[in-house]
Amino acid sequence: MGMQIDSREWGHLVLREVATRAGGEDLFEFEGHDPSFIWRHGSTLIEAWSGERGEVRLRAFLLFGAELSLFEERRMRPRLGTLESEGGDIALLHSVPGVQERTHLAGEVSSFCHEADRLDDALRQRLGGQRAHDRLSAMIQAAFANDAALLDQLERELG
Repeated sequence: MGMQIDSREWGHLVLREVATRAGGEDLFEFEGHDPSFIWRHGSTLIEAWSGERGEVRLRAFLLFGAELSLFEERRMRPRLGTLESEGGDIALLHSVPGVQERTHLAGEVSSFCHEADRLDDALRQRLGGQRAHDRLSAMIQAAFANDAALLDQLERELG
C-alpha cells in the first residue's frame, strides 16, 4: 500500500507547486511549524501557507503607514478576500478551503495576486503610505548604506 499523507501535508505540497509557479525566482520558503511562502507580485508581497485542514491561507501586504477607515474599507471592497487594517498597515486576506485541484488553487492564487496588486495602487492613491515593495526596497537600501558606512569605519580604524 502507498504512504498516506494528511490533508495539511497535501495542502502544503500542492501549495509549494502553485507558489513556485506564481513566485518564480522571487519565491522564499520559510520552514517551521507553519511553513509559508512569500513572493513579490507587482508592488505587493504575497504570503501563503497551508492550514490545519488543508486549506490555503493567503495574505497580501498592501500598504504600510496608512489608516483604513470603515468608509474606505467599504468603498474599496475587494473582489476577492477581505481587507484588514492594523497599526497603520493594510493587508488583504483570503482563504481557499481544502485543496483538491492544483488548477483550482492556481486560479485562486493568481486572482488573489492580481486583486492585491490592483488594490495597493488604488489605496495608495487615496490614503498615501508605502507599498510593500517600496518599503522592502527602502529597507534593503538602508541596510546596504549602513553596511557601507560600517565598512568605511572599519577601513579607517584598521587603516
